[in-house]
Amino acid sequence: MCRSCSSFSFNKKGIVHSQFVSQRQTVNSLFYFEVLKSVRKEIANTWRVHYDNTPSHATFFVTKYLAKRGVATLPQPPYSLDLVTADYFLFPRTKKEFKDYNFGILEAVKVGTTRSLKEIPIDAFRGAFSAWEKC
Repeated sequence: MCRSCSSFSFNKKGIVHSQFVSQRQTVNSLFYFEVLKSVRKEIANTWRVHYDNTPSHATFFVTKYLAKRGVATLPQPPYSLDLVTADYFLFPRTKKEFKDYNFGILEAVKVGTTRSLKEIPIDAFRGAFSAWEKC
C-alpha cells in the first residue's frame, strides 16, 4: 500500500492531471485505469502515453483500454530510467525545493506539492519534452 503516493500527468503546457492516492489505496492496474480515464476526460485531443515499466502500466486491461481509444503508447526500454520525463524533470525539481523541509502532516505535503507544480513555468515543460524527444 502507498502511504503518500501521487499520480501526475503532464504535457508541454504543464500539469494536466494530479491525484493524490489515499493511504489505504493499492496502486494497481485498476487504479491506473481510473487515472487514465480521468486524464482522458481532461485531454480531448490526440495523446500519447509514455510511462515506466511498472507492472500496473502494462497490464492487458490497461493496454486494451488505450488501444481501443487509439492512444499510442511509447515503449520504455528496460533499465532506461532517464527516458521517463517525470524521473529526470518533474520529480527532481520538486524534491530539490523540499530538501531539508519537514511538512509535519500529509495534507501539508499535498498543498506544497500542488503549489510547487503550479509554479513550474510552461517553458520548463516545453524544454523537458524537447529533451525527451531527442532521447
